[in-house]
Amino acid sequence: MKQVCTASPSKFAAALLDILDGSVEDSPLPGMKAPLEPSIPEGKIKQARKRSASAMSELVEARTSKKAKTAQLTKAAAAPKKGQKGQLVETNIANQRRKELRAMSLPMIKQTALKKGHDVAGKEKMIDAILKDEARSRANVRRHKDNAKDVLLQKRQEFSQLKNKQLMELMRAYALQTKGTKPQRVERLLATWKEQGEIEKVLAAQAFKARKTELMGMDKQSLYALCVKKGVDALSKDVLVDRLLIHESVDIWQEVVEARRQLGGA
Repeated sequence: MKQVCTASPSKFAAALLDILDGSVEDSPLPGMKAPLEPSIPEGKIKQARKRSASAMSELVEARTSKKAKTAQLTKAAAAPKKGQKGQLVETNIANQRRKELRAMSLPMIKQTALKKGHDVAGKEKMIDAILKDEARSRANVRRHKDNAKDVLLQKRQEFSQLKNKQLMELMRAYALQTKGTKPQRVERLLATWKEQGEIEKVLAAQAFKARKTELMGMDKQSLYALCVKKGVDALSKDVLVDRLLIHESVDIWQEVVEARRQLGGA
């Protein structure tokens, strides 16, 4: 009975190459008995070489592709996601700031804490309170940056919806040249609108409105305590809210300006 070859094509090709190259003597191919005659016709040898070379090439290509895919998956798994990256940056900023505060004298830390409306306490407790405020301020800046993009998009759409006559009248009011296509006029008008600080005004108005809603949701006792902490005279709730907003207006405006600065030419 004939011996049936059960080896895979790649093993068969590798074994055949070894025999043909003389690296293995008198060794049968995988799954086959040793032939009675060691001689192999020249045509068979050439055919076998072609098949083995093709099989080896496919094997190498498959292994290379698998390694590349594995490396790509490993790199993707190791890379931090967008949210994780932002959190890592925030953690680094907070750690660096904590080192700076710890290096400050106790009177300076007390002064900083009082300025932010915190009670004088232990050094670490005051540092924690300061860091919490600064983290909240950075979060506000990020929110203003996102809002600024929406404001610009909305304003561009608003200018684009104007008729040419209305657009040109508005440009004359800004002392701008009216020549060019409508899209060019819109961009020129939008650039001037940004240069005059209109984005900051819109963002500040949004921030004041959001903060007022937050303060109005507080009970009068909490508002009173907040006023005392920040050194604001306490009267009726409406007056408390207005005075607190005035007191906090500098911080709000600074956050808006910082957000606009980080956006740059956007």
